[in-house]
Amino acid sequence: MSSLLAQLPFEAQARFYSLVLGGSLPPAAVPPLEVQVESLSREEKRELIKSLVDAIVREPGSEQKPTQKVRDLATL
Repeated sequence: MSSLLAQLPFEAQARFYSLVLGGSLPPAAVPPLEVQVESLSREEKRELIKSLVDAIVREPGSEQKPTQKVRDLATL
């Protein structure tokens, strides 16, 4: 069964696990972060960038503020 599922697109695998098994994808079946990000819309990528920059700035011990270049990237 797992070899058949591996041949399906990620979205189909996720739907199978959520509908049939009532759970989420097993950790080994989750695609790499880069693949997941590629499937996002441009606006979703912008929001992700902003969230990541904000998370870095809020990290304990982070005295550095984001540079203008990083802020510019977040507003692409």
